[in-house]
Amino acid sequence: MKKKRKIGRIIVGILLSYLALVVISKYREKVYIREELQKPEVIAAIEKALRSVEDNIIREPRERNGIVISDKKIRDKDTSDRGDSEYHIIKSYEIDYDKTHNNSWGLGIHTTIFINGNPDLIIRLLISNKDSTGRFDDKNKESENYQVNSYSISREADDYLRDEEMKRPEIVALIKEELLKLDPEAFTEKGKIHSYTLNVDKMSSVENRGLDSELLINGNENLKMDISIRKKDGKYELVGGYPYADLREFLKQ
Repeated sequence: MKKKRKIGRIIVGILLSYLALVVISKYREKVYIREELQKPEVIAAIEKALRSVEDNIIREPRERNGIVISDKKIRDKDTSDRGDSEYHIIKSYEIDYDKTHNNSWGLGIHTTIFINGNPDLIIRLLISNKDSTGRFDDKNKESENYQVNSYSISREADDYLRDEEMKRPEIVALIKEELLKLDPEAFTEKGKIHSYTLNVDKMSSVENRGLDSELLINGNENLKMDISIRKKDGKYELVGGYPYADLREFLKQ
């Protein structure tokens, strides 16, 4: 009996020791992650990636051998030093350390962040350094040892980014210009068109990088028109505005 108790104590001791090692290992991992993600060069890499996400909600098509193609990668473009006067959708971000962990293959840190103080607006980044991926070139000197290799966007953040993109002053001006073609007295007491809203569910996702959308006129779901916003040489264009039959009839009245 005493021998069995002794064996039992040994087993319990081994299990407790293993548990202690796991707890210590997890604690060290959290400390390491927090220290890494607070480095200035990592912050620079995160901000660069977020600016790239924002700048590419509408992506400019690239041409290869005369054929227009869509680029689904984050562009290697540093826009973190844009002037404060420019329109920013992503104004702040916070790291959710409880949902941030090391990549199981040692390829970096899976980092979960939420933007503009809203926990539902989630963007997940895989942040790597030279130690985990080998040497790589990065023109941004502040983040030359770190880069964001991939990202994903929650549905809520996707909807938010598309909706906010359509509020850019340049895009609002294009939409109003198109509506004034249909109703020269739009947005006045004499006009038939007084307001418009966007049907976010009809907008292509951020990761597809298009903004084909549907406008609801005067809050009426029957008065609709399709629009398509594109970007060329850094400038926005409205390349399509098609009113549905009910809207055309309404404007003729």
